[in-house]
Amino acid sequence: FSRRKTSIDKVIMHWGGLDPKHLHAVMSSPDRAVSTHFGIGLLDGVPVVMQYLDLKHKAWHSGWGNEGSIGIDICQQPSYKWIGHYQKNGYSVKRKDNPTDRGNRKIVSLEPRIAEATRDFVLDLMDALGLRLISPPNHGVLNKEDIQDGRYTALGHHHLVGKKWDIACWWDDIFKGTGLEV
Repeated sequence: FSRRKTSIDKVIMHWGGLDPKHLHAVMSSPDRAVSTHFGIGLLDGVPVVMQYLDLKHKAWHSGWGNEGSIGIDICQQPSYKWIGHYQKNGYSVKRKDNPTDRGNRKIVSLEPRIAEATRDFVLDLMDALGLRLISPPNHGVLNKEDIQDGRYTALGHHHLVGKKWDIACWWDDIFKGTGLEV
């Protein structure tokens, strides 16, 4: 992480780690130069939000998108190879068709408790920061200027980089009922 130079004007969402403790281990490894502010997932079957970095610091989570943003990681993996791991650990997940054209065609559904905790946390965070929740109208990659001008306040990493697809496939599961569904 590094010193923040501009005020916070957006959140950028990702997935990371198998759960919040695993994400902490990944982020604190000396082999990686990455960081995030928050991780949301299940610990012992209970949804939790863990803060890894003070908001006064700039997290290294999205390249040129780092400045002015808060990094939020959903601590569950969408790749189908993880379905057995999650089902064995009490997650209510199933195989699902990816509803977008970004990423794998078959995915693990987002655990409903994580979706609800993420939605509630993002809404509360935006309210605390005095930001309106505004997201792009689709899952396409945006121009850098469209992101830097503060037009959008809620983004997935997939909105910044073509090779990323986090969190396109779960966007509607998280933001159901908020008007941000794509």
